[in-house]
Amino acid sequence: MIEDVSGTLHGWIWRPNLLPFLKMTSDFVRYSFGSEDEDAVLTGLADTDPEADRWFDYQLAGELSVTLGLSGGEDLVLIDIELDGLTERFVTQIGVLLNVFSVYRVTEQPG
Repeated sequence: MIEDVSGTLHGWIWRPNLLPFLKMTSDFVRYSFGSEDEDAVLTGLADTDPEADRWFDYQLAGELSVTLGLSGGEDLVLIDIELDGLTERFVTQIGVLLNVFSVYRVTEQPG
């Protein structure tokens, strides 16, 4: 069964939550988010500015192909996020992540 891929989510998270958020989102869409992805996102994010409407787009091509839009220059404590290409199921799941990552500080535990 093919689900309609038309969902878009907008939100924000705390900057320290960025990498855990991206890793968990990647897990949901079955994309293997690695150190090269991490470097690309952090480099691209440095050149963004939500006030000037400058965003960095990054593709997570897993079970779905999800486009992440990120904006939050180096001086900002919040990261604006847009996710496009989500099915209804993923809108619900990742919507919960956005809520949690905008309220709580999430830390990774060593393995």
